[in-house]
Amino acid sequence: MEHKPEKYTEFITTPLPELSGKDEITITIPDVHLDNIKKVSEKVPFIVEKMPKEIIKGETYHGTVFIDSNTPKMNILEEEAIKLQNVPEQEKVKHLINIVHDNLLFSYPWVLEELKSKDKELAEWINTNTSIRAIGVIPLSELIEKGYGICRHFSVFFLWLAKRAGLEGVILYGEVKNIRREDTKKPLFKLTDLGNTLPHTWVELKMTNGEWLPVDPTTKLIGDSEKKLQIFKDAHYLGILKSSIESKTTGEQGKLSLELDIPLFNPGDSYALGRAGVKLIRRLTLDNNKKKNINPLNIVTPTPYHGNVSIVLSQDKYFNDGKIKFHLFNEN
Repeated sequence: MEHKPEKYTEFITTPLPELSGKDEITITIPDVHLDNIKKVSEKVPFIVEKMPKEIIKGETYHGTVFIDSNTPKMNILEEEAIKLQNVPEQEKVKHLINIVHDNLLFSYPWVLEELKSKDKELAEWINTNTSIRAIGVIPLSELIEKGYGICRHFSVFFLWLAKRAGLEGVILYGEVKNIRREDTKKPLFKLTDLGNTLPHTWVELKMTNGEWLPVDPTTKLIGDSEKKLQIFKDAHYLGILKSSIESKTTGEQGKLSLELDIPLFNPGDSYALGRAGVKLIRRLTLDNNKKKNINPLNIVTPTPYHGNVSIVLSQDKYFNDGKIKFHLFNEN
């Protein structure tokens, strides 16, 4: 499925200094009328502001890499990054990407097949831990030691190094489109044909001038010029801060569920616009009187709801890919 820029992803490109971001906001939807499970209430807009997240030991990032205690190899890489602290920022980013690629190879399926005959143990580890279909969390030290990963591993590794070099940022996720790069004239990705989309993870860094710099550690693409920033836009790098928002809906307990238009960040944008509404919950009950081999679940049609609704939005306390602040938004 291809993500295309929607109106709510393009509403603002400049900072909003007059707004004070909050860790939690309450959205009120008055006079809600819901009489069937397909109907959704009015959706009220809100603004999400992304903020850098420090990479620290003992935490897991993007649900995939755990930052553990340094090994000798990690110490060497950390020292390389620290030496970059006084290098100009954009040059620093290029050096960091080179460090990542010197120590991490992409776990392409064909690479895995070749390894099976050369190093069966390593191939099995990759297949279990860092292949395209692998799930679960691995320590950063093990990732660096084995030397193979996919986009989410590249992004966490890069951000860990960036912190040591004096930079901070966020990890973004979305469906991106494979296009031919204007700078190299080659396809952006090797895993799919031109024109197709694929799930992807990348990074944005907060620079000292306050601007956000899109960086894709996997493809080595850096949005440090208008031409390269346009590649991010053409490939539909619309970023989601994965699993960042949690909510509480008040109205009638157990009757309403949240309907959320997830905020999508355009490349380099500080703010994104989301919308929140509610709908009736369809409930299932167990019918013990039904005969065996017949589905014993009954779908219970919910009773209509009429009244005011409040939705409380806050950052998921288990979310580590970045910080977010909320702002109320008046479309008028």
